[in-house]
Amino acid sequence: MTLASPASPSPDPLPPPDLASSPLPQVLVYCNGDLLPQDIPLQSLWVESTRGAASGARLELLDSVLADDRAARPPSPLALGASVRIDLGGEQAAATVFEGRVVGQRLAVPLDGSARLFIECRQPVASEAGAEVADAAPTPPALELRCGVNLIDFEGWIGEAAVDAGAGLQPASTQAGGRATCEGSAAATVGAWIAFAGLGAPFDGPQRLDGVRHVVRQGRWITECAFGEPRPAAVPWPATRPLAMPGGHRIAFDDGGNTLRITTPAGHTAVLSDEDHAIRLQDASGNRVELTRAGLQLFSPNDITLSAHGDIRLDAVGALVIKSAADVKLQGLNVACEAVVGFAGKGSATAELSASGQTVVKGAMVMIN
Repeated sequence: MTLASPASPSPDPLPPPDLASSPLPQVLVYCNGDLLPQDIPLQSLWVESTRGAASGARLELLDSVLADDRAARPPSPLALGASVRIDLGGEQAAATVFEGRVVGQRLAVPLDGSARLFIECRQPVASEAGAEVADAAPTPPALELRCGVNLIDFEGWIGEAAVDAGAGLQPASTQAGGRATCEGSAAATVGAWIAFAGLGAPFDGPQRLDGVRHVVRQGRWITECAFGEPRPAAVPWPATRPLAMPGGHRIAFDDGGNTLRITTPAGHTAVLSDEDHAIRLQDASGNRVELTRAGLQLFSPNDITLSAHGDIRLDAVGALVIKSAADVKLQGLNVACEAVVGFAGKGSATAELSASGQTVVKGAMVMIN
């Protein structure tokens, strides 16, 4: 199990432990067997161990040497390939929490000039710590973490593991896991057993550690522990999530195509699609309205009627085309047709111009035949 970043505080946080009496941590860093000089300012320290993986460590050092003097200073003892051992202690005597070698360096110089030198260390081979441990918890455990005393933060989970039993998924066993943060302790090692107390069932009791992280910063040492199974992954929402009502109304959210579809029991539908950049409305009779990037379309298998108590205006920047396979009729109190340039009226078979009253044909030149 891997260590995760701390989760957000729960609604009911743990009782705070008494940290007033916590002693300053004792940090001893050995390089090639020699204790690192005290004049090398150690800003922070990070050590992580995980079952079946090589342990790692990171040292953050303050680099107060001026830019003009960096080239002239002697080389750092923490050079690439140098062996490193880290011992940590608090109320108990210092104990070794990491042994490895330097595998990388990184210098960060921000605008304010407060340079930091980061030393990356790794074990030469994967740690076998905890590879051979008893299934039963030892008595007493290597460390006891009690809520309100030395347990700073805790998050645990428990659930049923399911297996395919032929007739569907059946619960097979109980899986549990979690993570905890406590005051720094070298007794927390991968494979060691620790005991929790004051949390209540089912989280009280022994747990075997699968991951350990030691962090020393600003004069404080904390230890983060991980145990058991990883936190169950959240079940992803399906790409299409329907919502059906007892009466037959249905709403479907399609995150894949960013589409919303609404359907009524009678078969009326409304589709809003971000993917197609379109809105479509259709009733059960086949009447349809479509709004797309290409424009607005009205379709009906029967009649389309426009009715207004006021005016109806048709205005277009482009051509205005009215076409019918049958008759076209215009009727009004007065009908006026005016062309800015030319006017033509044609009939393929017949053409008629008539009036019950006076008929006027006027022009600069009138030509008949």
